[in-house]
Amino acid sequence: MEKFHQLQNSLGNTVFNTRQFSGMSHFAHIHKSYELLFVERGSLRCVIDGTEVWVYAGEFVMIFPFQIHSFEVPPAGNVYVVVFSEDFVRYFFNATNRLTTKTQKFTCTDEVTRYFRNCMIIDFPEFSGKPNTIETLTIKSCLYGVCSDLLRQAEFSATDRSETKNTVTKIFEYISRHFSEDISLRSIAGELGYSYPYISKCFNEYTQTNFKTLLNQYRFEYAKELLRETRKPMSEVALESGFQSIRNFNLVFFHFAGVSPREFRNSQ
Repeated sequence: MEKFHQLQNSLGNTVFNTRQFSGMSHFAHIHKSYELLFVERGSLRCVIDGTEVWVYAGEFVMIFPFQIHSFEVPPAGNVYVVVFSEDFVRYFFNATNRLTTKTQKFTCTDEVTRYFRNCMIIDFPEFSGKPNTIETLTIKSCLYGVCSDLLRQAEFSATDRSETKNTVTKIFEYISRHFSEDISLRSIAGELGYSYPYISKCFNEYTQTNFKTLLNQYRFEYAKELLRETRKPMSEVALESGFQSIRNFNLVFFHFAGVSPREFRNSQ
C-alpha cells in the first residue's frame, strides 16, 4: 500500500471524487490529479511544496498535479475537496502544463462561487466513481468557471523542479515502502546516500512537520485499513503497521482518530 503517492487519484483520465472535511488533517501526499479545496466555513491550513498557505471562508486553493501537499481543517472549519483529472479541464491543462504559479489561493466571482456551491456541494456532496454524460458536462462547466477565475488572478512561470523537492520525494517514497519498519530520518539519510543535516533541512522545509508525526500518520492509516478490512487481532494489526507496542498503537490511534482501535473497528 503506497500512502504517499495516492494511486487512486493518479490512474486513468476520468478521476473524479469529492469529500467534505471538518476537524481533521491529511498528511503529505502526491498524485497526478488536480485537487481543488473550497473553504465553506472557518479556515484551512495547507502546505504546498513546502509553502504554508492559509485559506479562509469563501476562498479556493488549487493543488496542481504532482505537488507535495498536506492540509489541516480546524474543528470549526468545513472544507469541500474536489479531486479531478486533466480531462475535465483539458483546455486549462494545455494552457498551464509545465508551468507553475505561486497564486494557488484565489477567489471566484459571486456567480461562479454560487454555481460551485449548487453544482458541487449540493449535487455531488460525497461522490466517488465515474460520472455519466450529463454529470460530466455539469462538472466540466463548473470546474472551467473556477479555473477561468484562477487564470485571471495567477501569474505563471516555467516549472523548476528543484533538487530539494527531488530529495523530499525520495524521502516520502522510502517511507511509503518502509513505514512498518524501525526507521528514522537519520537511517533514511544513510540509505539514500545523503548527509543527515541536508536531508533534515529538506524535509523540514517541505513538510513543516516532524518526522515522527508523519511516520505515525502512515502507520495509523495502514492500521485503519487493516481494522476495516480484516479481523486480525489488535496485536497483529499493531505490529504489521509498524508500532512496537500495543500501548503506543493505542495512544497514536486515539491521537489521530479520537477513538480507540477497538471502538473504530466496532463502528465499521
